[in-house]
Amino acid sequence: MEIKQFRLSHLGRFRSLEVPLAPTPQVQSNVTVFIGNNGAGKTSILKGLATSLSWFVARLRSEKGSGSPIPEEVILNGATSAAIDIEVVDDQGQSANPGADESDALYQWTLARTHKGKKANLSASFRTPPGWPTTTAAC
Repeated sequence: MEIKQFRLSHLGRFRSLEVPLAPTPQVQSNVTVFIGNNGAGKTSILKGLATSLSWFVARLRSEKGSGSPIPEEVILNGATSAAIDIEVVDDQGQSANPGADESDALYQWTLARTHKGKKANLSASFRTPPGWPTTTAAC
C-alpha cells in the first residue's frame, strides 16, 4: 500500500494543509522529506499520519478495532474540531488487475475530533474502492 496524500484541518498549527506524497506527477522520486525550523509543524504532520494509520492497523486486526483518537489538545486554537484525511492506494490489489484504474484501489478515510461541549462541524468517514462494502465508524 502507498499513501498518496493527506490533509490536516485545524490540527496542530495548521488551519489547512494538503500534502501529496512522492511520487507525484511533477516529482518522480519515491521519497518525501519534511524540513523546517523547530516549531514549524513537522512532528504534528507525522503524529497526524500515525494517528490516521493506527485506525487502519486496528481494523486489520479486528473489524471493530479502534486506533488512537485525535487528542483534544492538538485542535487548533479557536477551532471547534480537527480532522485528518488520508488517501491510500492498494498497489498489490491493483497488480492483480493491470488494466484497472488507480481509483479502483483507492481508500480514503477521515478522522475527526470535536472539543467537548462544542457542535461538530467535521465528521469521520471511510471510503472504499467501487464495488467494496462500505463501513462507518465512530472515531
